[in-house]
Amino acid sequence: MSDYRITGILTASALTLRGVFGFGILSSYIRARARTKSVIPHEKDSPAQQNCHTERLNHRPFRKREGSRASVFAAVERNALRPLPAEPFDMSQWSYARVNIDYHIAFDANLYSVPYTLVQERVEVRATPTTIEIFHKGQRVASHVRGHGREQVFTQREHRPKSHQAHLEWTPSRMVNWAEQIGPHTAKLFERILAEKPHPEMGYRSCLGIIRLAEQYSSTRMEAAADRAIRTGACRYQSVKSILKNSLDQQPLPEPSPLGRVTHLRVLRLAYHKASNSDAINEQAVDSIKRWHYTPTTVAGEPVAVCSDVAVTIDLGNN
Repeated sequence: MSDYRITGILTASALTLRGVFGFGILSSYIRARARTKSVIPHEKDSPAQQNCHTERLNHRPFRKREGSRASVFAAVERNALRPLPAEPFDMSQWSYARVNIDYHIAFDANLYSVPYTLVQERVEVRATPTTIEIFHKGQRVASHVRGHGREQVFTQREHRPKSHQAHLEWTPSRMVNWAEQIGPHTAKLFERILAEKPHPEMGYRSCLGIIRLAEQYSSTRMEAAADRAIRTGACRYQSVKSILKNSLDQQPLPEPSPLGRVTHLRVLRLAYHKASNSDAINEQAVDSIKRWHYTPTTVAGEPVAVCSDVAVTIDLGNN
């Protein structure tokens, strides 16, 4: 606040109440004057009447020195005044963060990028309601629009490493090779995680978390959990962590749902083509639909019958 107002802050002694007495003089003066003034209910004073007590106090002569509050303000303080800043003051929150190997820092459930040369460095984060600023050794290195959702990733192109990352220690291939030491299912899980991200580096955080889980629960359990995550489409760090925490990796995988089949079929609108046999076209459409296999709709884990309309288009060519 002092930087914003371009001023200084002086702390008073804890044993003195000089500041409190300063406010007390003004309030006591106004209350004493108000006691002798007749107040008519619902009377609206003019601005001059409202400020009369303050003006009298400001122009009252000092007791131990020459002048008054108003004369000191005009002679000394008025020339030192500065205009208010052009922009309103933003209340900011300061905190520290460590840059991950994916060159992002985590703040308020979101990720914000910094220059990749700051990997593993400790940085300061200044957060306002609208922006996120990141500082390293007193110098601002990144600025982002603040996200108000969860698990959002904000990456600036200039923060990314050069193409092919030949000079970096951490690469997607190294991540997958590291996962292969745990097992093939874990390596496949890493490939899925890295492939689903806009930039592979955004998946490093999840991959490192899974490696730590393997150290905590053993490689055997991690392999089973990775297999389950791939089969169920839950290729996220939190999903794998939940599988291990709830010992789902030690339970048999659910049997795949039986394929749905078309059992009852009715033609709602007959096809017609002046140069072909309409009945043959309809029979061909019905036969193709009867050969369909699909994943059925389930309720409480049990497949149920559904009704739907299907439009079939058959290209007869130019003949």
